[in-house]
Amino acid sequence: QIHSLSIKTGSQFNSYVGNGLISMYAKCNNVDDVSHLFGTMRVRDTVSWNSLITGLSDNYMLNDARNTFEKMPKRDVVSWSAIISAYVQAGHGETALQLFLDMLACGMKPNESTITSLLSACGSLGATKLGEQIHALIYKLGVDS
Repeated sequence: QIHSLSIKTGSQFNSYVGNGLISMYAKCNNVDDVSHLFGTMRVRDTVSWNSLITGLSDNYMLNDARNTFEKMPKRDVVSWSAIISAYVQAGHGETALQLFLDMLACGMKPNESTITSLLSACGSLGATKLGEQIHALIYKLGVDS
């Protein structure tokens, strides 16, 4: 009903409405509609891409989430955190840590969400020393401020 109303009013082309619909469909496990809606959006901002990545990964479509991440025209810290979190949740801590290194190499500063995912990955891998190094990095990068 919400999507029908947005079509009738023409607001489905508004990025805020489109992004909200992507999140809604993803939470309802309706991935086909997520992909279709994303494909029909006239304007896809970074939030649109991030919503799609999160929606796909939340529905156990990690490869699709990664492919979407790779196709993004512009990534922000939320994009990086979303894909890192997706790999941690899927039990691929090593890949999550590699993505973190890639993130740093791009000059992107992690946020609290990124660090939380990384510490979870370290815990899953039994990488105590690395977890301590990441904890120290929080202060070095000023993530806590």
